[in-house]
Amino acid sequence: MGGKVAQRLAAKRPEGLEALILVAPAPPTPMAVPEDVRKQMIHAYQNREAVEFLIQNILTAVPLPDQIREQIIEDTLKGELAANHAWPEKGMLEDISSAVPNISVPTLVLAGENDQVEKIDSLERALVPNIHTARMSIIRQTGHLSPLEVPDQIASEIRAFLRR
Repeated sequence: MGGKVAQRLAAKRPEGLEALILVAPAPPTPMAVPEDVRKQMIHAYQNREAVEFLIQNILTAVPLPDQIREQIIEDTLKGELAANHAWPEKGMLEDISSAVPNISVPTLVLAGENDQVEKIDSLERALVPNIHTARMSIIRQTGHLSPLEVPDQIASEIRAFLRR
């Protein structure tokens, strides 16, 4: 969700924006997620067992430390009902693909090798070619929550990108 928001904002070319870094971003195109799956997503954020299932089976490729896993569960369960509905009912269906070619700053797309949410092929097809300044780096052995799974690798990629 944050990746799509960042793309929309960067496409407006705000003053002072020098670079864009997208970590496991949603593509700018509507996501092909069946309605029944989108409805399941809404309910998946409403109980501990469902959130634990998502973390272990969909969102991560490596086990997270207990403290981080617990923080994700706690934060997820605190989410407002409207927010739980917003992404699956509206955000993931939004098409901002006509705006992203306006992104003119150097852009780094970090994609998890095992991300089951924002898959590499989708980003290679729908995002990277539409931002002429974009380059993608694939983070090995990580899923959708790469900043929590491999924070040192993410930081290293960002530092290298910003040095260029």
